[in-house]
Amino acid sequence: HTHDYPLMDSLKAFISHTLGESAQLELAGSTAWDVETRYSDLDVVIRVEHSDTKNVLQAISTGLRQLREHTHDYPPSHPFFVLKDCELQLVESAKVPIISIRAVSLTVVCDLSVNTENSIRHTEFFGEVVEKRPHLKSVMRLLKYWVKARRLPAMRDGGLPSICWTLLTVWNDNFETLDLPPPLDRMAVLHSSVSASLVSLFRRLCDRKRLSQTISVTQRCSTEKNGTEVAARILGPQCHGGVWDELLTIEDPAGKGGGG
Repeated sequence: HTHDYPLMDSLKAFISHTLGESAQLELAGSTAWDVETRYSDLDVVIRVEHSDTKNVLQAISTGLRQLREHTHDYPPSHPFFVLKDCELQLVESAKVPIISIRAVSLTVVCDLSVNTENSIRHTEFFGEVVEKRPHLKSVMRLLKYWVKARRLPAMRDGGLPSICWTLLTVWNDNFETLDLPPPLDRMAVLHSSVSASLVSLFRRLCDRKRLSQTISVTQRCSTEKNGTEVAARILGPQCHGGVWDELLTIEDPAGKGGGG
């Protein structure tokens, strides 16, 4: 998909200039597996050998700031020209340090991370999934729009990360049938596989009890949580003494050993 993003071409040239030709860029996130929406950022992983993440990001941040001070040196045909008016933010305190770049002329936001292998593994995993089950692209995209429309909290606000919603669509699609009331059953038959998948997902997770489970995408199963243990954790420090609730736990298929 990189040919659709002039910013990627500019970043490749800039990263090669700043870090050396051995540095590689890989597209990750929803754009990489073709399920992005108009709200999606461009997630890019920089792959470099034997380098400290923060030092790499600081070098890029310094280089971009210097580039903006010399914009007159780059004509429109120059690969750096797209970056001349970029706005950037270095976020070193995050669990995964990133540089967030907003190319004003392209109205796109790009998040750069360094050697984030999980992002690469997610790209490989979801790429294989949507290749075998292409209807899931539409399901994933519609679910993203639904989350946005319902104003459900993002990860930073205590909600599910975007990737969890994507994993839920894959997990739900592992089930061939669902015990639905006849009217919904008939509707699922009449509608496309996309509509059937959405109906099935919402029905499968439609109440508090069904939401209290641990889900494994790779093993295609779910396990109901122990209510007593959940209650203890809710009142514990990890949930800030009852301020946060605990619902779904979704195992990360790209994590070490398959856990998450």
